[in-house]
Amino acid sequence: MTVRLVMDSGVPVADYKKAVDALSPHANIMVEVLDSEELSDHSADWIRTRTEQAFKALGDKVSIWEIGNELNGEWTGSSPREINAKAKAAYDVVKKHGGRTAITLNYWSGSDCYTHDWESTLSYARTLRSEFSKIDYVFLSVYETACTPRQHPSAQDLSKTLKSLGEYFPNAYLGIGEVGAQRPEDDGIAEPDFAEKSRLANYYYGMHGQMKNSVGSRYAGGYFWWYFRQDAVDAPAAQSLWPSIREQLKKM
Repeated sequence: MTVRLVMDSGVPVADYKKAVDALSPHANIMVEVLDSEELSDHSADWIRTRTEQAFKALGDKVSIWEIGNELNGEWTGSSPREINAKAKAAYDVVKKHGGRTAITLNYWSGSDCYTHDWESTLSYARTLRSEFSKIDYVFLSVYETACTPRQHPSAQDLSKTLKSLGEYFPNAYLGIGEVGAQRPEDDGIAEPDFAEKSRLANYYYGMHGQMKNSVGSRYAGGYFWWYFRQDAVDAPAAQSLWPSIREQLKKM
């Protein structure tokens, strides 16, 4: 089992140590150094320093460092060159210390999901190949409501994209780095109800067998549910996603 912990830029690194210490005896830890929503707010130098601080404080208990999240989104920056330089700052720090690295890209089902040509999933991946050739994990972020009209990829669709990414990054494990039910604060959409959240969790976690068979031995799983704390931990029992997710995990 692996738990993904997302660091907010305004929170001191030391504040995450308690959570990592508590979780690490029970699961592997994957730390996302900086979420995509905050990437444009910070320089490569800031990210390099932040990653150094995080590795010094948490490194002995972190299995994977997500050094770039949803890089192929226009909200992360103005161009692949600008965006990749920031991810590379974190990548270099982690590799210097011998850590394992991950990158997450948005899964886009078609050109109606994005504004710029460079945001295409595979087109963007090609901009990463030369400088991130030794990346250890390549993940997809999958949100149905991130596109208009809504996207609803099948296991076959996602497997096809992952296998293409595997050709670009022949040494990387492949998986689904993020799924969830977007909220109004994410993209101005309607608040998802419990039935919608349950449908999405069961659908994507339930793909595991098909995905593993299709992608093969390099398939790492993943599925990390955005808003897990809110939707599965803090939610009232009758509205908690944890029972659904737990049942899907038992089948893996």
